[in-house]
Amino acid sequence: MRSRPIGLVLLAVAGAACDSGSVTTPPTPTAPPTATPAGPTRTVHVTTSFGPLTGGAGLRNDVDNLPAGKVDAVLEWKSESGNLNLYVTQASCPGIPEVLSGQCARLTEATSTGKPEKLTFDNPTTRTWTFWIHNVGSGAESGTLEVGVTRQPSAGRP
Repeated sequence: MRSRPIGLVLLAVAGAACDSGSVTTPPTPTAPPTATPAGPTRTVHVTTSFGPLTGGAGLRNDVDNLPAGKVDAVLEWKSESGNLNLYVTQASCPGIPEVLSGQCARLTEATSTGKPEKLTFDNPTTRTWTFWIHNVGSGAESGTLEVGVTRQPSAGRP
């Protein structure tokens, strides 16, 4: 009878030794990948060519239905020695003399002596703005005006 308890102890020790390396843990569940939020998107609304624009003259460009967002404009011209300025007013402004004299309120302007002229402004709602190009120099100039809008993604829109 004494051999029985010793045999059970040996059997239990042998079983534990065989099982020591076979423990398997279930994989840890991972969260599903999340979508990366979309960044702001820029859309070009107008690219227009102009010229020749004589010295001292102005040119009107109404840009209709610009959506809400950050509006930017780039005015580029061909001559290295020329100087053009860019102004933004409400569409009710009648002409470049009123812009230059201050009779029309300027929303913003770009009046450096270098090129290109660049400006930005916040547009809170869809509306029409007038972009005025003024040739400050004496020679005729030709070039392009590009107007774009950068919009932040809204909830529910990809």
